[in-house]
Amino acid sequence: MLRKFLLFVEIRTKTVSVLAFLLGTAYAAARYGLGSLDWGLAAVLFLSVFLFDMTTTAVNNHVEVRHRLRRIRLGLPPGAPLRDYGMGKDGQLAAILLMLAAATASGLYVASRTDVVVLLVGALCFAIGVLYSAGPLPIIRTPFGEALSGFFMGVLIPFLAAYVHVFGRTPAVLCVSLAGGVLTVSASLGDLLPIVLLGIAPAAAIANVMLANNICDQATDLHDERYTLPILVGTKAALRLFAGLYALAGAAIVVQAASGWMPPWILLALLPAPLVYRNVRTFFQRQDKATTFGLSIQNLVLTIAPSILILAVVAVVRTLAA
Repeated sequence: MLRKFLLFVEIRTKTVSVLAFLLGTAYAAARYGLGSLDWGLAAVLFLSVFLFDMTTTAVNNHVEVRHRLRRIRLGLPPGAPLRDYGMGKDGQLAAILLMLAAATASGLYVASRTDVVVLLVGALCFAIGVLYSAGPLPIIRTPFGEALSGFFMGVLIPFLAAYVHVFGRTPAVLCVSLAGGVLTVSASLGDLLPIVLLGIAPAAAIANVMLANNICDQATDLHDERYTLPILVGTKAALRLFAGLYALAGAAIVVQAASGWMPPWILLALLPAPLVYRNVRTFFQRQDKATTFGLSIQNLVLTIAPSILILAVVAVVRTLAA
């Protein structure tokens, strides 16, 4: 049963949220010091993020199963292989509701221990996650999936991880208050902008995972009336965007070092660039879900993991030297 559940939530794809969270943690440790981190509260936040990531994938797969079954009932071909994951519709729905409840409860606990910024950002992430696959016009059926998945997972997850780790221990990165009917938003730009800049590379790599998936699935998506970005702009333009986003990720790392907000050692994160380039060239030659889509996952790891490692080492060295 566990194997079926892990297949249903596509556990191997959860690398995305794990790496994004670790990046925010490593950044907070390198910038503010290991002693400033709140590991307990961050662990609860990680649980919420991980569970909701699984929930989003599960909702997408559940909606797909219902769509295929509806086509079969109407006497139409399913359009793609029908996979019920051995759980049945009721079992799928029960798993989704349990994960959503646990993710919500842990997220609300973190918000109660921090402030309204975590509540608002978390609520926005939950809303987009649900609308990604559900609702009258799921985001996954539009050309906006790449941009939204990149921003919410690549920028906001590292932001939340760093914010919760150092909440109350450093000057407020971002503050939202309502008093006398006046909404006030203030930020410490010296603390907020580095996190936003940090999120550009993972946002680009995460967007490219979805872009590669949509490039490979154009025939099926068009049959299912999914008007994704590659269908809208064409394969050639989508492939140019695919390469361009990795170039953007590399440029962001250079800017991180040049700005002084990150240690100069962050430039070492560019060492895997030749491997990323090789994978891009291979994907240009053949776009296939079974053989080359996985290269986008490899590039995701090659783009994010080095920065995590470098920032973690910097944090440890600074702690030992203090």
